[in-house]
Amino acid sequence: MKKALRIAALSLSLSSSLFGQITITNSDIVHAGDSIRVSYAATTNNVDHTQSGPNFTWDFSTLQPYAQQMDRYTQPSAIPFTFIATVSHTNPSPDSLPGLGNIPSDFTDQYKGSSSSFREVGFSFSYAPLGNFSVPVLYSSNDYIYRFPLTYPHNDTSDAAWTLNAAQFGLFYIGATIHRVNNVDGWGTLYLPHDTVQCIRLVSVITEIDTIGTDSVTGFTIPRPIKAEYKWLAAGKKIPVLQVETQLINNAEVVSNVIYQDDYDSTLFQVGMSESENQLSSSFYPNPASDLINMTIDLKKSGPVSIEIMDLSGKTVLSEGEGAHSAGEFSTSISTHDLSAGTYVLRVSSSDQLNVHKLVIIR
Repeated sequence: MKKALRIAALSLSLSSSLFGQITITNSDIVHAGDSIRVSYAATTNNVDHTQSGPNFTWDFSTLQPYAQQMDRYTQPSAIPFTFIATVSHTNPSPDSLPGLGNIPSDFTDQYKGSSSSFREVGFSFSYAPLGNFSVPVLYSSNDYIYRFPLTYPHNDTSDAAWTLNAAQFGLFYIGATIHRVNNVDGWGTLYLPHDTVQCIRLVSVITEIDTIGTDSVTGFTIPRPIKAEYKWLAAGKKIPVLQVETQLINNAEVVSNVIYQDDYDSTLFQVGMSESENQLSSSFYPNPASDLINMTIDLKKSGPVSIEIMDLSGKTVLSEGEGAHSAGEFSTSISTHDLSAGTYVLRVSSSDQLNVHKLVIIR
């Protein structure tokens, strides 16, 4: 079966000039009610994600996923986004951090789709001390994710901004500015582990600056690392069939995320399972790390805990047994001093349950 698929893919590649480039419109982009399964890989598996051009072939068929998620897009339910947005997407976020107590959670991006664009108009979040409702944050100027129609070549920019009176969080002012540069730099054929599609390739370079203080004038700014999003878009696929996210760290581009549409795999950790199904949850910081990571593990039932760090070939480079633990939350630290710079997979397991994370080591 695999040979047949590869032969078919090769035939498609040889005749790619018959297809020509595609055009992406609002009908090809996600709408409320859509659900798409995606897989996460820790690396591009040595494929150069920066290369592109007209009638190009990208072969990412060797991507190795470590987790999956069903990405769900819903009708906005938080006021005022019920009136000004068309699509909501909630991001996984922690309920607390060690030593910090409650922090905002359930961050939900709010989007507006139209025939001319798909843009972020704001976001909402929950904050336990304020009660059980969503706190809305509206953009004073929108972040244009896409401007339609998208075809090769295409360039556009946008400048978004938002502010929040944050006295209830111990601050008086929080804000951010977001400068986005979009560039369609190629089109052609994309090979994925379980699919072959005709795409255009869009690169978004994002410069974001946070401001925290008493007001926008006397506050201090925190520039974030410059981000790039390499997106392969296909007709009718709703979200990128492949997205490679990077950050500029120490003047080097570091891959931070690889996400692609995929078939269900029961052997992979499924992000977003309920706690009763998952039986343990885990988090750690910092990431990227250097010499040490601090972990918080929450067991739903008593049992032995094992922590492993593996390189991208699957070889275990660090293993620590925590022994038997009672149900509940506990903290531990793991030395990463002897690990070389690079990307690793961090596995936390107890009985037949596990959590999987991507860990980046920098030197």
